[in-house]
Amino acid sequence: AHTFLSNLTINGTRLELGKCIRPYEDNRNFPVKDLKSKELTCRTTSMNVADTDICGVAAGSKMSVEWHESDEKDRAISSSHLGPCIVYLSPLDANGDGDVWFKIFEDGYDPETKKWCVDKIIASKGLMDITIPADLKAGNYLMRTEVIALHEADREYGTDENAGAELFPNCAQLYIGGAGSAQPAGVAIPGAYTTKDPGLLFDLYDGYDSYPIPGPPLYKPGSVSAGSSSTGNSSADSSADEEKDSSADEDTTENVDEDKTNNAEEDNTDSSEIEEDTNTSKGNAQKANVDEEKTEENNSDQDTTSEDDSTSAKEVPVFNLNKSISQEIVAGSTSKTEDVAIGATITNAAGQPCVRVRRKRRRDLRGEL
Repeated sequence: AHTFLSNLTINGTRLELGKCIRPYEDNRNFPVKDLKSKELTCRTTSMNVADTDICGVAAGSKMSVEWHESDEKDRAISSSHLGPCIVYLSPLDANGDGDVWFKIFEDGYDPETKKWCVDKIIASKGLMDITIPADLKAGNYLMRTEVIALHEADREYGTDENAGAELFPNCAQLYIGGAGSAQPAGVAIPGAYTTKDPGLLFDLYDGYDSYPIPGPPLYKPGSVSAGSSSTGNSSADSSADEEKDSSADEDTTENVDEDKTNNAEEDNTDSSEIEEDTNTSKGNAQKANVDEEKTEENNSDQDTTSEDDSTSAKEVPVFNLNKSISQEIVAGSTSKTEDVAIGATITNAAGQPCVRVRRKRRRDLRGEL
C-alpha cells in the first residue's frame, strides 16, 4: 500500500525505471515517518551525485513524474492513503544540505471535487505533470518529489508504533536549461516539517473542508528579482551553431538545434553545415556566435556525413558527472572557465537544447552574453 517515484517523462519520452533517480533502498516503497531522519531528504542508498545520471529539461517546460506501489506496472498507491503531493528543487551542488529546497508544485485537497492529490494520481495511473519555473538560472538541480499519506496522521508521530503521517520522498537529478537568473531561497529538509504541523497532524476521519499543505510557500516565477537572485549573465540570449561530427575515435560534440539567423536567404541552408551569425547590429546584440575549437585535421567534409539528427531535437540529454570537460565562456572583456559534464546541454534563450557534449573536449564559447 506504499509508493515510490518510478519514472520521469521528459519531452514526451518516458524514461526507463529509475533513470536519473537516486538509487532506491531495498524496501523502496517503505515510508519515512521520523521527520528528523536524513532519509526524509531523498530516501536513497546513496547521496553521491556521481552515482546517478542527470536528465536535461528546459525551464518553463512540462515534465511528468510517476509513482507506483511496487513496480512500474502496478497501481500508484492504495486509495486509503489519502494526502498531498509536493515537489521541491534545490541546486545540485548543495546535495540537499542546508536551506536550499524551494517548492515548485503542491496539490492537496480540493473541497469542490472532494478529491486529494492521491486520488488524482491513482486515476492517472501514477502520472502527475509539473512545470519547471521559467525564470530559474540554468544549471544542475536536485528535484525532490513527495507523496504524503495521512491515514495514520490523526495521532502524532511517536504516540504509538503506527502513529504519524507517512512520507514517500524520492529525488531525481536534472539539468535545467534556460536564460533565467532566479535562485529562490529555500528551507532545510529535514527541518521544514514538525510533528505538530497542521498538515502532518491531520484527522482524515473527522470531517474537513480544507487542508493546509505542509512546508514553505509555493515559489512563483518572477517573484525573485534578477538583481537579488543572480550574479550571472541574466540577460544572455545565446544560440549555438549546428555541427555534426562522425569520427568515433575523435572528441566530438553534437548540436541538437539550428542557429538563429535573421537573413532570409540562409533559411534554406543545409542544416549539416556550420553557420556563423555575423550580425552585430544593436537589434541583434544578444545573439551569440559559437566558435568550435577542433582537434581534428581538415576533415569537415567527411565528418559531417554520419550523425543522424532526425531525432536529436527531442532527445533527452543524459550524462554522468564522473566525466567532465572545461568550457571557457567569453563575454565582452570578461571570461570564466566552467566544468561541463559529458552530455550537458547548452540552451538558447527559449530554453531549447542547442549543444550536447558527447566526449571530453575543450571548447570556447564567444559572444555577447
